[in-house]
Amino acid sequence: MLHRFIIGFCLIILLGCGGASTTLVPTTSTESKLSASTARPQRSPATARPAPTSTPEPTALVVSVPSTSNLRQGPSTRYDVITKIAPSDAITILAQRTVYDELWYHVQVGDNDGWMSASLFDIPSEYQAELTFDRSDLPSLPTVVPTARSRPAARPASNSGQRVGAICRDGSRSYATGRGACSHHGGVSYWLYGP
Repeated sequence: MLHRFIIGFCLIILLGCGGASTTLVPTTSTESKLSASTARPQRSPATARPAPTSTPEPTALVVSVPSTSNLRQGPSTRYDVITKIAPSDAITILAQRTVYDELWYHVQVGDNDGWMSASLFDIPSEYQAELTFDRSDLPSLPTVVPTARSRPAARPASNSGQRVGAICRDGSRSYATGRGACSHHGGVSYWLYGP
């Protein structure tokens, strides 16, 4: 109980100083309700516990972001952006998922359903612990087709025998003519000779 009082007191101080940028409102449904006065229901010791249900309803949080952010199709920056989210938009966090050691939130903003990086939010650990983990199948990543890089054509060797540069193993051209040519490009593939 003392722990909650201390956290609440710190949040009030941060809000009063303008240091907090996330508005948290715990809800028990996916309806968006943005209200700073919504309090968490407290159970009195004399109240009987309700009968357990077969599947508990997941807890959702309604928050906002401090600046315009991306809503993505999946939990990675490799997924396409669905839309931009403004700081004034109410964001309902439905679940969380860790992908490549980075935490992402499955969110709903109006009619849009997508993913946002957890680094955009400042959510206390006790609220984060109440979120369910998303284990659903993810949309497939967009396929990136590599483009072939053309190599510069070699000039025919002249009778002068003087080097004018080199073609490096990674396909780039170097104008160096001695040792160290293409040293940062995998070495010399072949030397170029001038007239």
